[in-house]
Amino acid sequence: MELRNPNGSLSQPAPADLMLTVNWQSEVERLLRDITGESGRLSKTIVKYPNFSIVLMVMKSNTKFPEHKSTGRISVHVLKGHIQMRILDKLVDLPAGNLIALDREVLHDVEALDESAFILTICCSEAGEKP
Repeated sequence: MELRNPNGSLSQPAPADLMLTVNWQSEVERLLRDITGESGRLSKTIVKYPNFSIVLMVMKSNTKFPEHKSTGRISVHVLKGHIQMRILDKLVDLPAGNLIALDREVLHDVEALDESAFILTICCSEAGEKP
């Protein structure tokens, strides 16, 4: 990242511009309190760059995110609860503490067996791909 001082000379970016820290527990608690509506799920984008995103997702027990796919590679890291993903007609069990990574364009769905929270990371490396 290049920053210029008012006189035009280059300056180093402030540390806040180079890093982000997140307290996952407090973010999860906040989002779970804020879930409304029939979907039973809520998400918050934590980091968004043109080719890289980190999204915190929470789901109430017995809710489902329908089948979909991503143009980028993804990882799902379960922080709380218990989810299952159906991937290419295979059921994958993911209790808290587990992580799964998928290649791009892989059809999958997500079902929360318990009140759950997970970190979704999306990485797009090809020109024109968007997370």
